Amino acid sequence: MKPEKILQKIVTENEYTALLPSASQNEILREALYQNRIFLFLDWKGESGQGELYQFVNERLVAFGKEILKVKPDDLYKKFDKEFGQDWESGNFLPFAFDYFDGKLKRQKMRLMFLESGSDDYTVFIVPSNACKSLERIQSDFWTFQSLNKAANFISYTVDCSSCGQLSAWDLAISEPPPYANHEAAYCDSCRQPLWDADGKLFAAVEETPHYVSEQK
Repeated sequence: MKPEKILQKIVTENEYTALLPSASQNEILREALYQNRIFLFLDWKGESGQGELYQFVNERLVAFGKEILKVKPDDLYKKFDKEFGQDWESGNFLPFAFDYFDGKLKRQKMRLMFLESGSDDYTVFIVPSNACKSLERIQSDFWTFQSLNKAANFISYTVDCSSCGQLSAWDLAISEPPPYANHEAAYCDSCRQPLWDADGKLFAAVEETPHYVSEQK
C-alpha cells in the first residue's frame, strides 16, 4: 500500500495535508509520524515520565475533535498499585496502562493501536474505531498494525470480594483455561469468603481483560 494511503488512515484531515509531503517514502513517513507525535515510542519497561501516555492520549483526542479524558492523571497509577501492589516486574505497567486507556477510548469510538517493530518496545497511536480492521488487514513488508485485542497473549482475571472488597487477581496465558475452570475452589485472601467452588460456580463477578505481556524480563 502506498504511504499516503497509510497516512490517510491514521491522522486527521488537517494532519494529512500537513504531512502529505513526507509520504514519498515509508521511512520518511514513519519518522515524520514520530516527530509530530502521531506515533509514540515507549520502552517496554515503562514510561519515560509519569503521565507520558496520559498526555499523549489527550493530545490525540483533541486532534480528532474528541473530549479529553475525564479522569485525573494519577487514576491509572492508583489502579495499578491496587492490582499489583509491590508484586510487579519491569514490563507489567504498560500492558496494564494500554488496557486502561483503550477502555476509556472505546467510549469515544477511538482505539489504541500498535505499529509492530519486531522488538519488545512499543509504538502506539490512536485512531477511530472504524479504522482498526482496515489497518490490521494491510499486507506490507514495512507496515504491520495491531489493535490491543489482537496483540493480547495473556488474560488478567480480577475479582472483588463480595464480602470485604479485597481484590484478587490472576494473570494467565491466553491459551490456559480460566482459574475458575481448574476444578479448585478459590477464596479471598483477606476474609476467606469463597470466590468460586470446585465446579466453577462463581460467587462474585470475574472481570477478564486481554492484554499483551512481553516475553523479555
